[in-house]
This record gives sequence, C-alpha cells and structure tokens, in this order.
Amino acid sequence: MPISSQPINRQTLARINAEYLTRDEIEMDNWSAIILLDNQAQFQNMDSQLRAVLDEN
Repeated sequence: MPISSQPINRQTLARINAEYLTRDEIEMDNWSAIILLDNQAQFQNMDSQLRAVLDEN
C-alpha cells in the first residue's frame, strides 16, 4: 500500500517539519514527517469511505 497518493519530496518534508517547529516547537526527523503523511492519507481514505456509506444510506 503506498504511503500517500502524492510523491514525497524534500520540500514537503521541510514544510511539515517547519509547521510543527513553528506551531508546537517540536523538531522531528524525516521519518516522523513521513509517518504523519501516511496517517493523513489513511484518515482521508477512511473519511471518503465513511462519506460514501453515509450518502448511500
């Protein structure tokens, strides 16, 4: 299963790291940023599936 639907590049990882550093003062490594992207993709997929089921009902 792919990590996300979009390719992960250094700019994406730098953006995520900068957001968390600015907002939460947390420095993270690239693997943590990749895991966050994967979690976001999984939740978006689950949300889409849930909306489809709710629309069906």
